[in-house]
Amino acid sequence: MWRISRSKSNGDYATGVTAAMSVGFALLHRERTGERQCIECSLVDTYFNMHEVNVPKSSLRGPSFAPRRAGSLHPDGGPTGVFRYRDEEFIAIMVMPYQWKQMIKAMNMPQLADDPRFNTPRTRRDNNAALKQIIEAWLGGIAADGCVGVAWRRFDALC
Repeated sequence: MWRISRSKSNGDYATGVTAAMSVGFALLHRERTGERQCIECSLVDTYFNMHEVNVPKSSLRGPSFAPRRAGSLHPDGGPTGVFRYRDEEFIAIMVMPYQWKQMIKAMNMPQLADDPRFNTPRTRRDNNAALKQIIEAWLGGIAADGCVGVAWRRFDALC
């Protein structure tokens, strides 16, 4: 039997929300000023603004900014990216700065809190590749019959 997968497009939803907000603000503007507004909502504009972090960086830093490839890791650190769980299985992890303590608790690696390579968001970003190796070693140590989600839930790591 064929399994049908339905995917959701966040860009489509976001463009719809953007359009709805635009209509609301245009109506508010008309009520306050009596002027009409022209509304345009483009999928490409929405996707571009949602995904491309290099645009504002380039705008702010000018020619001194040169983006580099980051592979499966987000260039701004985290840790955020795609990590090998085991064999050919992968997991996407996104850790905000305020979640770092929960992450190291879930990994049972409290020593990472004081490691100068990882003790601030900036140093985690600068040492993204080393952090990826540590996370993948941890993930690889979870029993094959276990589940990564169990480790997360055990320590209430997800917020």
